[in-house]
Amino acid sequence: MEAEASSTPVQPPVDVEVKIVDPRTVSVNGKLYTAKHILVGVGGRPSMQIFPGIEHVIHSYAALDLPSKPEKIAIVGGGYIALEFAAIFNGLKVRSMCLFGSRKF
Repeated sequence: MEAEASSTPVQPPVDVEVKIVDPRTVSVNGKLYTAKHILVGVGGRPSMQIFPGIEHVIHSYAALDLPSKPEKIAIVGGGYIALEFAAIFNGLKVRSMCLFGSRKF
C-alpha cells in the first residue's frame, strides 16, 4: 500500500549552534563569518488563538500582503514584532494602535 502524499509543507528542524563572537563576527557550528552588520533570524510562525471575532483577524504574514492600504489598524501584542508593524503602518499613514495586556497595569 502506497503512502498518501501530504499537502502540508514539512520543514526539518535546523540544529545549529550560533554565537556572536564580537560586533563583526558570528560563529555558526564553529565556522566564523564576518560582516559589517549581523542579523540573526531565529524563525518562527504566527499563532492564531480561537476567539469570537477571529474572522476579522489577520496574522503578520497576511499584513504584508493586503490588497489595499487600510484606513486604520489595531495590532495585538506588545513585543518587538507588533511594534515594528505599528511603525510600518504608521509610516504608510495608517492610523495604528497597539493593544496588549499586562498584569502590571
